[in-house]
Amino acid sequence: MINGRTLVPLRFAAETFG
Repeated sequence: MINGRTLVPLRFAAETFG
Protein backbone atom coordinates (compact mmCIF):
# COMPACT_ATOMS: atom_id res chain seq x y z
CA MET A 1 0.00 0.00 0.00
CA ILE A 2 1.18 3.54 -0.70
CA ASN A 3 0.91 5.72 2.39
CA GLY A 4 0.37 9.48 2.26
CA ARG A 5 3.93 9.94 3.53
CA THR A 6 5.18 8.10 0.47
CA LEU A 7 2.72 9.72 -1.91
CA VAL A 8 3.84 13.26 -1.03
CA PRO A 9 7.58 12.78 -1.83
CA LEU A 10 6.62 10.74 -4.88
CA ARG A 11 4.54 13.62 -6.25
CA PHE A 12 7.30 16.09 -5.43
CA ALA A 13 9.87 13.92 -7.21
CA ALA A 14 7.55 13.50 -10.21
CA GLU A 15 7.26 17.28 -10.56
CA THR A 16 10.99 17.73 -10.02
CA PHE A 17 11.95 15.20 -12.70
CA GLY A 18 9.10 16.44 -14.88
